[in-house]
Amino acid sequence: LGRPLFGRSVFTQGVAQPSIGRTGRVTCGYGVPASGRGTPPVEVGVSTYKDVESATSRVEATVSQLRSIGAGQIQATVSGLPATALSTGTSFTVLLAQGARTIAVTVQRSLGNTSGPALAVTERVLENLGQ
Repeated sequence: LGRPLFGRSVFTQGVAQPSIGRTGRVTCGYGVPASGRGTPPVEVGVSTYKDVESATSRVEATVSQLRSIGAGQIQATVSGLPATALSTGTSFTVLLAQGARTIAVTVQRSLGNTSGPALAVTERVLENLGQ
């Protein structure tokens, strides 16, 4: 991002959701105000699924949901993987499947008015997760 994120980091451990094949989920928000209220400037979610098909299906469903509320969409490549970058009036979200897991990164427009920061954060997440 090229700048510090002031505030707290928050961690949420999700639960398995067998109806969509999800076996686990972790979401981290960065730059959350001290009050704990408000939208974090950066949010990273990683979910695991029972198989590749479930992960891919979940990315497709999330893209469809965001498109249904008017999000713009572009296709991108992040660390060699196909990704979808979506833009709303307030944020940019990058979604991709990496095998049987998904990565979702949302960066608020207050950190930049292009999808570049969200793509850069997604690339760093993939570097840290490895294959």
